[in-house]
Amino acid sequence: MKKIIYSLIGLGFFTSTALAQEAFDKKMQFGIALGAGLNMNKTSTLLERSKAGSDFIMGLNFNYNINSTLTITSGLEFDFESFSYTPKDSVFYYYLDNEITKKEFLDTSATSQQSLFMLSERKYKANYLTIPVFVTLKTKPFGNMQYYGKFGSRISMKVGGDIIDKGYNFAGDSLSGTKSSEVEQTMVLQDDVKFLKINFGVAGGLMWNFSGTTMLATEIGYFFGLTQIHAGERLTGDDKKRSYTLIDAGKDVTLDDYKWTAPAAKQGQLLLKLTLFF
Repeated sequence: MKKIIYSLIGLGFFTSTALAQEAFDKKMQFGIALGAGLNMNKTSTLLERSKAGSDFIMGLNFNYNINSTLTITSGLEFDFESFSYTPKDSVFYYYLDNEITKKEFLDTSATSQQSLFMLSERKYKANYLTIPVFVTLKTKPFGNMQYYGKFGSRISMKVGGDIIDKGYNFAGDSLSGTKSSEVEQTMVLQDDVKFLKINFGVAGGLMWNFSGTTMLATEIGYFFGLTQIHAGERLTGDDKKRSYTLIDAGKDVTLDDYKWTAPAAKQGQLLLKLTLFF
């Protein structure tokens, strides 16, 4: 009886090892990815980060296994980000309906329909389509487990989002008008956040072959920003700040001299990610 039991255990171990090896030896693996984490924007002008923001990721990934220890990882992911700022000094903008007025379209004449707003807090909700491109270095399998490290880039393209502002409206479109109580309003994201964002970083984790050739990859990584995430000066034209939307009134709180400006920030991300490969 003992021999039968030992034989069954040995057969089970051999079968499990063989299936695991088959899973690790697959040339291509496709998977569903879910992730969450924190973003930590490092600002240099105008606005400062009030707290860490949040990230949520979902999408499809694939592994192309060059050999048993080297893999190219890519795919398509949707990133849903949220982060917030508070002004360092007094910051204003003009707006019409839910669109913030750019410098090139500002009209302060008596017939203008634009309203004046003083910013006290700003929250961004930005959605991206992201292409991850990574080189993954793996250990040899240990039973049904395999450990790995990866480095590469997350290339993101903006596909939508909103700005949620807290602050004060002024009647008559000027500082001499009556100041309202604090309000919250949702504005169109426009060009304030750049279309393209590129982050670079490293991650590490493990792959668990838990059934047939199905595997679960768990990893944690940090990615720092290579590019500015907010609008900068245009490269062409006489007025390179014509797409700016914010006015820096400084500590004196005056709009006598319009100082058009924009946030400047690069983004760091700490992400936890799960991918189910088939």
